[in-house]
Amino acid sequence: MKTKLQVVEPADGDELTRGFVYIAPADCHMRFEPGRIALDSGAKEHHMRPAVDPLFTSAAIAFGPRVVGVVLTGGGHDGMLGLLDVTAAGGLTLVQRPSQAEEASMPEYAIAHDHVLAALSVDDIGDALALLARGGAVRLGAA
Repeated sequence: MKTKLQVVEPADGDELTRGFVYIAPADCHMRFEPGRIALDSGAKEHHMRPAVDPLFTSAAIAFGPRVVGVVLTGGGHDGMLGLLDVTAAGGLTLVQRPSQAEEASMPEYAIAHDHVLAALSVDDIGDALALLARGGAVRLGAA
């Protein structure tokens, strides 16, 4: 992983801090609440815990158009419903280019069911996120 940001597994109730990347701990759904992170071991979604749909949906509610939802390689269709919420809230959605994904069904499902801004290589996704974080605009064709 290439980043100068601090990557952490948060605890329930941790405050959101600029410059951190939060990774959901094993066996916990991670959600955003006003100014903090909430973790829970509620029912699995899409046979998964953590699942990305609860994260994306909570981000869309908490941050609206400031959210960028990204779906990378993975099996099943987790992420698609959350991406719809991100799009509805005015946020941006990106997916890994399915041809480059180890398991392509998650990005393919997202492309088929959402208005994904673009399907990019992992490196290009990283570049786009860095540009957006600096306040830049990403102009890409549809996926």
